[in-house]
Amino acid sequence: MSTITGPVSSGVHGWAFSSYFGDLAQRGYIEEEFFLAGTAKRYQPVGDHGSDGKWAVDVAGEAPFKTRILVKRPKDPAKFNGTVIVEWSNVTIGHELIIADFPGIYEGFAHVAVSAQFVGIHGFEEQPKGLVAWDSERYGSLFHPGDSFSYDIFTQAGRAVGPVRNRGGVDPMGGFEVRNLIATGASQSGSRILTYINVIAPRERVFDALMPLIIGGMASGFDDTILNPNKIFAMPPEEFTRLMRFFTRIRDDLNIPVMLVNSESETMGCFPCRQPDTDRFRFWEVAGSSHAPQGMTEIMDQKTKRDGVYLDQFAGAHPSIVMWSPAADAALVHVKRWIEGGAPPPSQSPIAVSGSPPAIERDALGIAKGGVRLPDVEVPISSNTGYNPGAGLEALVGSTQPFQPEKIKALYPSHDDYVAKVTAAAQSAREAGVILPNAEKDFVERAKASSIPN
Repeated sequence: MSTITGPVSSGVHGWAFSSYFGDLAQRGYIEEEFFLAGTAKRYQPVGDHGSDGKWAVDVAGEAPFKTRILVKRPKDPAKFNGTVIVEWSNVTIGHELIIADFPGIYEGFAHVAVSAQFVGIHGFEEQPKGLVAWDSERYGSLFHPGDSFSYDIFTQAGRAVGPVRNRGGVDPMGGFEVRNLIATGASQSGSRILTYINVIAPRERVFDALMPLIIGGMASGFDDTILNPNKIFAMPPEEFTRLMRFFTRIRDDLNIPVMLVNSESETMGCFPCRQPDTDRFRFWEVAGSSHAPQGMTEIMDQKTKRDGVYLDQFAGAHPSIVMWSPAADAALVHVKRWIEGGAPPPSQSPIAVSGSPPAIERDALGIAKGGVRLPDVEVPISSNTGYNPGAGLEALVGSTQPFQPEKIKALYPSHDDYVAKVTAAAQSAREAGVILPNAEKDFVERAKASSIPN
């Protein structure tokens, strides 16, 4: 059984790495960091791991670990809605990124970020930026045995904040009555959640639902390989596929809900393993959005600049302005209702793909057809896609091509006309269930504050 210590307050910086940026108290929330220590299991594959996702593993050993969890929860227990979002922190660029930190979470959810992977603790071998290197005074006692143990570390973190957690010692949930847990992770972390769904979820009944985000149909493996993006994008495609191991569907025999939310960037990667909605599965693709759209990279930049690890990964790029996060935010609310006996999330058409070889269908403005339709693509001022011809990480940001003033004027003869069309599109998206009321309000306010047409 794992043990919890904390809250942690030591260190040279005076704050937890990748902690909330801004005044969390204004939202009525508090954030605390805890250390989680114990013995984790390592899994190894058994038999063939095919594209149906129905995989088997054996336990292949154990090792001690000590990691951290970062907990955000309402200050007032009466405002807690009973659901904890447990996020697998992303380590793609050599340090942790907490991505699924959406506005709707602060309407009563709790959020727990888990340092499940080796790189989050120890960083890359060259110029490490993991927790231990960032603040050895605060994090010097942490240690991780390797990513083959990450799945069980994530399980133990979920159990430590769940309904049947041990309350004999330190309680990271502050005595809150937790009813259910939703596991999530984005990008590389989403691929690990995909593997977790297909392998660990049938064995360990910890999470009530799982929600991988922005994955390209690839699931992670079970060894300790460290994927440095500077090397990944220089690899031949066949080597990249070998390291990522598996192109797969989500297994169709789970008895808990799974929801996948993708941007347009992942459409073609996921296309060969698309699967229909069922009473336990939902799939959304957000048209026009990219893996790392402009607004979300700006949020990440705020944290990394504060924490002193900022690198301009996307210099010279023109990222898509279409954010997939408003749809993912709405999806979390739907999934909570779903696991509590309510209706599943509304089905949405996937992005339209046709032809030989297959390609995304686009309208006359260059915008993808089908998919989740947010106001940015329904009332466009630019052509946004999930694709970018650049090399390396730049490929993740997609592209935006602003319309010429005369085209915008032809589409929207007056400012009032533009605002009215955005208002109608935002209302339609909210009524379709793909955005929350706070996002609807934000779309309208931004339209009113704009000078369109200029």
